[in-house]
Amino acid sequence: MAKWTVFLSDRLLLELDETTRRLAKAVEDSQPKGRPAVEAALRRFEEFDTLMGILTSLDAGTTDPADVLKWKAIKSSKSRICLLTVGGWQALFLIDERQHRCGGMFVEEVSPVWGSLRKLFQRPLR
Repeated sequence: MAKWTVFLSDRLLLELDETTRRLAKAVEDSQPKGRPAVEAALRRFEEFDTLMGILTSLDAGTTDPADVLKWKAIKSSKSRICLLTVGGWQALFLIDERQHRCGGMFVEEVSPVWGSLRKLFQRPLR
């Protein structure tokens, strides 16, 4: 099987920087609200930090995309899409099957409630 490569778009890199700043501010702003608020803000930040670590290792080529990316089932779309989901965060990748390339396009916060449903409609990249 051909090896998949990953690149992160400029848009995704900007979103990652903006989200990091926003989450750091949320942690700071949660301090006057008490320990539960701080813990919730830190949990969101830690999940995002884990996603960032995986994205960094994908971009560096040290993690096999086939191990962490999942196809997203969208029958009506001609675009091939894969997702990387970590906790309440999801990064979307457009797929070029001919060249075995995955382009990271954007990141979003998603509801953990839908985690089980997402798994039903995804299959490994392999």
